Amino acid sequence: MLTANNLGFSRGNHKLFENISFSVNEGGLLLVSGANGSGKTSLLRLLCGISIPDEGEISWNGTGIRELDGDYCRVMTYLGHLGGIKDDLTAIENLRI
Repeated sequence: MLTANNLGFSRGNHKLFENISFSVNEGGLLLVSGANGSGKTSLLRLLCGISIPDEGEISWNGTGIRELDGDYCRVMTYLGHLGGIKDDLTAIENLRI
């Protein structure tokens, strides 16, 4: 189960969201909707462990995703709307992300 508890996140001095909490069972779906710039992509990046929340915690089956490290990355996938290849990284580093 993926659980978000009291998440908060800012971009610079702009608070995108705060106090977001929810749980999604394994195999379940999460619909994220909102206006352009409201933090949808930021939330998804937090859930995948790409970014770190300013507040709150994200856990997978009761353990914080930062503690799980590679074990969490093996079960989570992020497909963004832009290409994910980073020119300044090697092929292996890009695959690890």
